[in-house]
Amino acid sequence: MPTSRYDACWDEFIIGDHISPPSFGEGVALTLLFWLRDQAIIQRLAGLQRRVASAVPLKVIPREALHITVRYIGELTNHPQRDSELRPDRIPELLAFLRTTLLDLPSFSVSLRRINSFRVCPFAEVHDGGAILRIRDAVEPGLREMGFPHYESGSRGFLPHLSLGYYGEVSDGAAARQLVEGIRETDLGQVQVNALSLVKAPWTAGMYHLEAVEELPLA
Repeated sequence: MPTSRYDACWDEFIIGDHISPPSFGEGVALTLLFWLRDQAIIQRLAGLQRRVASAVPLKVIPREALHITVRYIGELTNHPQRDSELRPDRIPELLAFLRTTLLDLPSFSVSLRRINSFRVCPFAEVHDGGAILRIRDAVEPGLREMGFPHYESGSRGFLPHLSLGYYGEVSDGAAARQLVEGIRETDLGQVQVNALSLVKAPWTAGMYHLEAVEELPLA
């Protein structure tokens, strides 16, 4: 991931007018991701979560739910009415495609360094030499061919990130900017990614309670 994209996100945060909680829906999200399971990094991350939460209201993501999203698939519902919705009975078809496609893609390492922030959440940057974007590029044609939802990432593009939590209230963001700027250069460490997971997450619970559907090995 080019550093310039993260720098652009940082610049937006620093000059931003406010922070606010995210707006979640009421259905169940289906997401392709990988878990953070390195206990040493989780411990260091917990310290950062406490520091941010001491300055601004923050709904911390619990250690068992820490993850990096690779591709949001869509919202599960028995009666799809929008382009972003799909029926649960399509999951087996999706899994068959992902099993085959991901086995052709190599495992990769990720460096979790520098703390940044969107308007809704502080996060650790995910530096992976472009591996996540290559996975997205590999699965996108097949997902489109099968009629799964496609999402535009905006002018900045998709930014791989490890969320620390979500801001708990609307504010001018001054305290958050001051705190995050103080921990900006943190290096959490490096992890090896050998598999992705397809998970379900009720939007009403945010991204705090994730249910694994299947683990999908990489080559």
